[in-house]
Amino acid sequence: MYDYFSHLKDVFFTFSLHKFDYSERKSLLSIPKVYLIDTGLANIEGFSKNIGRLMENALFLELKKRELVGEIRLYYWKDVQHKEVDFVVVKDEKVRQLIQITYASSLNDIEERELKALVKAGNELNCNELYVITWDFEGEKSIKGKKILFIPLWKYLLEVDRGN
Repeated sequence: MYDYFSHLKDVFFTFSLHKFDYSERKSLLSIPKVYLIDTGLANIEGFSKNIGRLMENALFLELKKRELVGEIRLYYWKDVQHKEVDFVVVKDEKVRQLIQITYASSLNDIEERELKALVKAGNELNCNELYVITWDFEGEKSIKGKKILFIPLWKYLLEVDRGN
């Protein structure tokens, strides 16, 4: 299976995203998340009806472009209780942003576990730029002293494109 996955990466069919760890060795040995190089291929894979997954894949591809030119390093975060944050953005050897992505149109649509994971990761990684990327909800909320910004995907992608 690892050989097959390696071939898919070699022909640029997929990218992998490793778990964040301060130890590079542990990070490389972690079980990676897999993203498609082209969201149009999602119809083949069968998750095309999951808009949240498509949103996550699209954001990954945009962040991956920044990683490939050396601006950032990109990971995901997961703790022993399986709380997960979709993206950890590292720049200049410091965790700069933590990003969750969800197909939500209001604050009530966002699952509490997503916010708890974001706050926990923010505390553990000493990061204060916490984002939840949504379908079209915009706002902010403070949880346990951490400010979380909610930004629609289209708006976040425009800001990333401008280098902000």
